[in-house]
Amino acid sequence: MESSFPQPGPCELTAVITFRNEGQLLWDTVQGIRSTAGNNVAVHLIDDGSDDGYDYPMLARRFDCQLDRFETPRGPAANRNFGVDAARSPYVICLDAHMRFYTPDWAERVVRAINQDPRALYCTVSRPLNLQAERASGADGYGASLNTDTQDSKGLLVPQWNVAPLVHTPYPRIPLPLGATYAFTTHFFQEIGGYVGLQQYGGEEAFAGMKAWMFGGSCRLIHDVTIGHIYRDVAQRPWTNTNSCYFFNRLLLAATLFGEDRFQHFQHTFARLPDYSLAVREFRRHEAFIHNIKQFVKEHASFPSEYFLALNAAFKQTGNIESYLGAPEGVAV
Repeated sequence: MESSFPQPGPCELTAVITFRNEGQLLWDTVQGIRSTAGNNVAVHLIDDGSDDGYDYPMLARRFDCQLDRFETPRGPAANRNFGVDAARSPYVICLDAHMRFYTPDWAERVVRAINQDPRALYCTVSRPLNLQAERASGADGYGASLNTDTQDSKGLLVPQWNVAPLVHTPYPRIPLPLGATYAFTTHFFQEIGGYVGLQQYGGEEAFAGMKAWMFGGSCRLIHDVTIGHIYRDVAQRPWTNTNSCYFFNRLLLAATLFGEDRFQHFQHTFARLPDYSLAVREFRRHEAFIHNIKQFVKEHASFPSEYFLALNAAFKQTGNIESYLGAPEGVAV
């Protein structure tokens, strides 16, 4: 691993961006951060083994970013854990390398939101963009719920967009964050175990989001910040073997956060998927480590998975879970 460490001023918020072969897209993203938030945000770039010949050290110097590089690709989940652990600020926002910023004071608004409830994972409103960074077809996303329909093997345990605006409170609670704009305190992220256990790509939102709820926190939407995200097909993503890793990550979620009966039911559903055999083979190789994660959750979680499933169902039915949940003492909803 190679590293460069400029000396940024004191920042409350660090943007962690993991990338591989993003080139100009990354330049545009970091330039967008600097043009809207100035130097009020520390930027930590994590190069996941890029081999495109782009001068990423030059980019980091130009925009006063910290740059780390891993020669062997590890995937976004591991790199985001690394970035959060390395943060010198109390707050972090994990971003993809192909984003656009439409709210000039978005960083201040993110910090203000986290200060309101430090025991939550946040996302902003997500605007879908095409490869030219122009607005794509489809509605903006306002967080997500979790698909628990066992008749849908491909979509089981995958977040589903909520496209209905949520403006009934400043920071409405949602089942899961979505949109690659994930903000939180470093302390709370580490308390729930972050993304530890996930392989390469996919599944971060459901895994961390469920744990946030089960550990006595929540997930929330920052409805007054919109950030654009260039959404790409699987074939256009820079990581390989994403399908089998994504299925592995869903198996990990099912095994560590749900009871044994429900896990077996989910596993039976996943068996219909074409990459299941690869995923389950990898799952069995890591059974001891997965058991440790399950024990960690069992020992530290305040609520069982049924608590999350109930609020998730209520959100899918009504689009508003504030009345279902009530307000924790001392916290405004």
